[in-house]
Amino acid sequence: MNEKMEPEGVKIKIVPIPRAEETKVLPTMMAAGTAPDLCYTYDKNLVSMYVSQGGLLDYSPYMKEYGPNLKKIYSERDLEAGQFSGKQYTFRSIMESIGRTTWIRKDWLDALGLDVPRNIEELYNVLKAFKAKDPGNVGDKMMPLALPQMHLFWDNIVLTAFVEEPPSDEKLVTPAPLWPETKEALRFLNKLFNEGLLGDLLLDKNDELLNQGMVRGEIGTFLYFGHYPFHTAYGNLYVKLKENVPNAKLVSILPWTQGDREPYVNFLRGSKYGRYFFSPKTAKDPVAVVKFPNWLASDEAITVSQAGIEGEHYTLDSDGIITPINDDVFTNKVAWIEPQYQALVKLYANDMQNYVKFMARNFDASVRQEFIDNVQALIDPPFQPIEINLPQPAADKYLKSLTTKWDEEVVPLLITAPVSDFDRLFDEALAEYKKNGGDEVAKEAVENYRTQYGKK
Repeated sequence: MNEKMEPEGVKIKIVPIPRAEETKVLPTMMAAGTAPDLCYTYDKNLVSMYVSQGGLLDYSPYMKEYGPNLKKIYSERDLEAGQFSGKQYTFRSIMESIGRTTWIRKDWLDALGLDVPRNIEELYNVLKAFKAKDPGNVGDKMMPLALPQMHLFWDNIVLTAFVEEPPSDEKLVTPAPLWPETKEALRFLNKLFNEGLLGDLLLDKNDELLNQGMVRGEIGTFLYFGHYPFHTAYGNLYVKLKENVPNAKLVSILPWTQGDREPYVNFLRGSKYGRYFFSPKTAKDPVAVVKFPNWLASDEAITVSQAGIEGEHYTLDSDGIITPINDDVFTNKVAWIEPQYQALVKLYANDMQNYVKFMARNFDASVRQEFIDNVQALIDPPFQPIEINLPQPAADKYLKSLTTKWDEEVVPLLITAPVSDFDRLFDEALAEYKKNGGDEVAKEAVENYRTQYGKK
């Protein structure tokens, strides 16, 4: 990066901030005027706060002259996703659209003569069969279903089974705790927990227990990203499972619906947009600040950041897909570059079939085809978040604390509560959520949606 930017008078220095601390460290640096000239965050509320305080650089005046590559890779809609009140305060990274899913041990199903469950009724019966018959012969350590604490997925996977109609845009912008179906979704998880069908991983802060149970072959079903078992970044979990249990086979299923209705997959997450790139208003050289992301948006940078150097790290196969010359080098070196340097777009971002094939190159060769086969149903989820970038003072004030408390305290409490206490605890939690700003956040979100998209 420095070799390419030196002729432009730009020098790059990476300032690492642990993601878990970004919402504490970045505001401190911004307030002190010590923040890097180009920052990124996943936290929209943080960006909105900076915008409302007038703390961000507006890239708009510099785009035409210094941002031609940015204008090339971003459509008008993509640029709008980073705009606030019509000003280009941020650029959004364009992510892959591979959904979250439910993974199940197909070899366990086969051992019991069971079909892949297609709805929650069938899933419930499968989980009961796993518990009663222990097809993996793992004894007391067996978990029919596991939910990772870091990503409970109660909202964008489990909740889908209880929504009887395709969600409207206004519903999608409303916080999930306020959806009328949320109570029954969490009641279902409470039922599973109290019947011993849901493993107790709700305090598993870093997924260590989940990963251990998975690779030891103790978990029958779990919810996670579509690439989670395969990716080297998560520890080659599927490969390790197969080493421990040679006949183990994971398949992706979509059982979170009822009866014969089509599942509404991933309607609360799965946006094509990821990180917010932004610059503090105190940046000394706005032109240089735009020149660097403009280079990141070039074909050269997009390829180098995710595939390395042609002839050294990769060749092109007959379909024009990048193919590693050496799998070990590619996996251990090249595949780590993009997550660290944060490319603005993914290679093949507009060609999902080729994107999936390329993504599979990051995984062990023995499981690549299984990954490709399993994610076909997860490409381009039909319901994605509605991007709203109007000022949101209520959300800035309340939403982060509300979401953190709900996900980290309320949901685990409700899932693990005695069945007899569930209704009282849920009603109390919902009333507190509404009273502490939830109703204001929801009202503001709907009004902003109507304003931004001309629905009034």
